[in-house]
Amino acid sequence: MKPTVCALVAASMLAGCQSGTSSAPPAQTGATPISTAAAFNSEIVGKTLTIGESSLVIASNGTMSGTFNNAPLRGTWQFRDGQFCRTLTQHSTRAPTNDCQTFVLDGEGGVMISGASGRSFTYAIS
Repeated sequence: MKPTVCALVAASMLAGCQSGTSSAPPAQTGATPISTAAAFNSEIVGKTLTIGESSLVIASNGTMSGTFNNAPLRGTWQFRDGQFCRTLTQHSTRAPTNDCQTFVLDGEGGVMISGASGRSFTYAIS
């Protein structure tokens, strides 16, 4: 079953700053963890991740940018030890500035992102 999609809190990229019901990523048919930099670059980098009215693009130059509730969101990122690790440099939320997150393709055109808080949220990829 696909988790409830919540409004993005800081595009948190992310999941560590989302508010809502906390849940571990569910086991799903077709779910594929992104565990290598090559897979992350192929599946995520340069694409738009959207949840609610908020969106984010993770660029190949190690930056990320987007909006959350019509406010700018910016930061830098690295893929290390099988996780997306980001530092927010501009945001208007209670999101943790630094967080490492796991990404799991849901098999339905989205990606489940789980941060250190243990919360998971699904973003559409386009």
